[in-house]
Amino acid sequence: DAKTIAILPIQNQTFIAGLETDLSEQLNRLLRSNSSLKISPAHIADLHISITLIKIKTNTYGLSKEQISSGIKATIQCETNLLDRRINKNIWDSSIITVNLTESLENEMENTSGISISGKTRQVIKLLAAKIYARLFNTF
Repeated sequence: DAKTIAILPIQNQTFIAGLETDLSEQLNRLLRSNSSLKISPAHIADLHISITLIKIKTNTYGLSKEQISSGIKATIQCETNLLDRRINKNIWDSSIITVNLTESLENEMENTSGISISGKTRQVIKLLAAKIYARLFNTF
């Protein structure tokens, strides 16, 4: 029955600047394309989603040999909380979401909000946004 959602400022505990900005842009784009839930300011929104990016690993930094040999190019993990303000109850409480990227455009670079992000990193952020978005609508 929720009609509005607020995306609280995304926290970034990784060492890659700009991931939170890119994730916020991706989520906003996805939510704006759906007419059943409107993005609203936090003080009037039915739902609040808060996200903390915990870690990101790529095949040039952090992935194990087993992950690389299984075709993983990047992995990202975040903690999400979803609060229903109408009943003051957490729907997702410290839910961990992990996404693995198995294919990527290795050499592509994109500039998001003035920060250069590799194509691989951008793709894993897009996958994470899509997974969070799908979970929002599958949960309800």
